[in-house]
Amino acid sequence: METSKLSRMNLLFEKVMASNANLKEQAELKALYKEFIDDGRSVIDPSAVHQYYAERTESHGIFSLLG
Repeated sequence: METSKLSRMNLLFEKVMASNANLKEQAELKALYKEFIDDGRSVIDPSAVHQYYAERTESHGIFSLLG
């Protein structure tokens, strides 16, 4: 995440904590925080995750997930 966005996120966080942020600033903080959390994460198709676990539990039983 860019330094300018991190600085903005910090400023907005401080405003929210001091109860001085308006609704637009709160929404902006939420969006920046989501971007911060998602930064660097790869997008995984939920159906692929489901299929991965379904294959393992069907063919090897539930305990195959543990070992």
